Amino acid sequence: MPRFKRKPVVLEGYQFKGADYLKADAPDWIKAALEAGVLRWRTGANPAMVIDTMEGSLLVNHGDFIMKGTRGGLFPVTQAEHRDIYEEVPE
Repeated sequence: MPRFKRKPVVLEGYQFKGADYLKADAPDWIKAALEAGVLRWRTGANPAMVIDTMEGSLLVNHGDFIMKGTRGGLFPVTQAEHRDIYEEVPE
């Protein structure tokens, strides 16, 4: 049976640290996703962000990362997953 590994690609990511931080420090692609309704707030006892995708709504909790895929789609990554899978690339 064939085996596969991921190609090395560089993705943009943003760590969600709360509403005030998001407003002050968000990159343009996060602001555009908020304006387009792809990314939205979930209020209540545990406020969070929600990413609406074709597969359904995905929750982004405080401290999680919002990653932008190679085709522009957004997806959440927990802090632990981010630490295991990604490393920062110098600009």
